[in-house]
Amino acid sequence: MNLFLRCTLLVLLTLVGTSAQCAVVRLSPDLQAVTWIDSDGTPLRLSQLAGRKVVLTMAYTACRRVCGTTTLVLQEMQRLLDARGINAEFVVVSYDPSNDAPADWTDFRKRRGLTRANWHFLTGDERTTHTMARALDLNFWSYHEHLVHDFRIVLLDEAGRASGEIVWEQISELPRALDAALAGAQ
Repeated sequence: MNLFLRCTLLVLLTLVGTSAQCAVVRLSPDLQAVTWIDSDGTPLRLSQLAGRKVVLTMAYTACRRVCGTTTLVLQEMQRLLDARGINAEFVVVSYDPSNDAPADWTDFRKRRGLTRANWHFLTGDERTTHTMARALDLNFWSYHEHLVHDFRIVLLDEAGRASGEIVWEQISELPRALDAALAGAQ
């Protein structure tokens, strides 16, 4: 890849997810009723998680940039929630359903030590993937062999309503950002 393309890609990856505006996230009942396939091959609808807090984002198994950070932030959120005695389901929806089969997600989970039962790595079809990304206000596009995408983690309350979010700028102050997102649920 020539220097111009490398620089352009670096700038794009640096700017991904840097919007200071918090999105208003609404998951329609139809989207909550969509059947996704979890990393163990079982079907899962978000509506099945009603009554529980949900930490929701998107990623893909072949990502070499943003998704690694997303995974680390999710792991830290799990640790912080555990320390606060708060149970939550962690849901990661694939940006790349044509390449993220359950076996790919299983390998992804094992390599990162994400083996707890409250973690779900979901794959759907292209249409529902795009619908989910729009609902979460996550932009993504193909750039050569990569998917360039935003960073946002959304917290859903027990009724399935968005109560808060974590965006790129908040990573350095994650405990405080998480507390603010949780306070939105009360």
